[in-house]
Amino acid sequence: MNAPHYQRIKEHILTQIEQGLLVSHDRVPSENELAIQFDVSRMTARKALEALLATNVVTRIRGKGTFVRDLAASGSTMSVRNIAEEITALGHRYQARLLVLEERDPSAHIANLFELAPGEQVFYSSIVHCQNDRPLQWEQRYVKRSAIPEYLQQDFVLMTPNAYLSEVSPLQSASSTISAVSASEIAAENLEISAGTACLQIERITASRSGIVSLAELIYPGERYKLSADLDYS
Repeated sequence: MNAPHYQRIKEHILTQIEQGLLVSHDRVPSENELAIQFDVSRMTARKALEALLATNVVTRIRGKGTFVRDLAASGSTMSVRNIAEEITALGHRYQARLLVLEERDPSAHIANLFELAPGEQVFYSSIVHCQNDRPLQWEQRYVKRSAIPEYLQQDFVLMTPNAYLSEVSPLQSASSTISAVSASEIAAENLEISAGTACLQIERITASRSGIVSLAELIYPGERYKLSADLDYS
C-alpha cells in the first residue's frame, strides 16, 4: 500500500534533517513550495508540516515560516524516567509483573494519534512495576507496530518498555498529561489497593523523529509515589 502523500512529504523532510541537508534553525519549505514540489494540494502540504510540528521536529514562527528546531536543545521540563532505575536508585528492589503482551485493535483515538491505516493493529502491554514486591505503578502501553516491529518478542520482566524503546527508537520528544483519578476496579486489583483510592495518572506520548511511537498510561497509588520534575528556565 502506497503511503499517503503527506506522509511522503514528511519523510522527505525528516530524511533531509537526518542527512544534515537541513540543520537546526534552517527554514523548511512553505506549504506553497511543498505543494508545487510534490504536485499536491496546499492542504496535503499543510498536513505534512502539522505532523512534523506534532513531534517537535520543527517549530513555526508567525509571519516567518517553519524552521527546524534546535536539535541539541533540551525540550521537556519533565524527564522520561525508567521506573526500574527510579526504584533501584533509592536502594529498593525492583520487580515486574507482566500481565498482557499482545496485538490488538486500536481505539479510534489511538488510530488517529498513530496515523494508522484502516484495519492496522497496535501492540499492547500491561505491566505492574513493584518496589520491594509492592505495586508502585501500573503501566498500559500502546506501541505503533510499524515503528517497533519486534516489541512483542521482548522480555519485559527483565527490561522495562521504557528502557527498550529508548534503545531501539531514541526519544525525540515527549508530552505528558498529569491528573488525579480514583482507582477503577481493575486498577485497584493490579495495584493491590481499594477501589476508589486516590491515584496519580500520567498519560505520556513519546515520539522519535519519524513520528509518534507510543502512548503510555501510568497509574500510581497516591500514597506510595511522589512526582518530581526538573525545571529549566534558561
